[in-house]
Amino acid sequence: MVGVSVIFLRHRSDRRRQRRTVLQLMLRTPIIHPEILSSLARLGHGSLVLVTDAHFAVATSTNPRAVVVHTAIVPDTPLTPDVAGCLARTIAIESVTTMIAPTDELAAVGSQIARAVGNVTHDRVERDDFKALTRSEDLGLCVVTGDTRRFANALLRIGVTRLLSGPPGQRPERNGQREHELYGVSRSADPGAVQR
Repeated sequence: MVGVSVIFLRHRSDRRRQRRTVLQLMLRTPIIHPEILSSLARLGHGSLVLVTDAHFAVATSTNPRAVVVHTAIVPDTPLTPDVAGCLARTIAIESVTTMIAPTDELAAVGSQIARAVGNVTHDRVERDDFKALTRSEDLGLCVVTGDTRRFANALLRIGVTRLLSGPPGQRPERNGQREHELYGVSRSADPGAVQR
């Protein structure tokens, strides 16, 4: 009886290992947080994603229907620019909006966020206008970071992902990458093979 249990446990362990391998190969995104991925999948073109610092009054300053995800583990982990950069590598972003800060020192984090998101329109608005946007019906996801810097808040407007199409070898590039680089499609004789 004991031998059977050991074999069963080993078999379950093997299945878990195989399942873990499949999950690692399935996602091609830096974000692995299931609630964030689920929320992003429900949003569409024009929807807003709010990435906030640890000080932002989420309970009173956001659309009550938006999904709120707290990611802070300890102070300053993760930082707002890091989360915004991960989101930019996961979804198409049309624009980023940050608050106008009263000093250059406080405004530096807004510039870091804009650099992390990449080459998109960067709008700066007054605090009251920013909060009006966070309360809008367009806000679908709020990611609260551990960033303790003031004015480390950004609204990301979701853009449209252009589908790559055309005959093989003549497909357009996106961000300097061809389709096989984006989706892991092998250039081997088997066009359906996936790189591992």
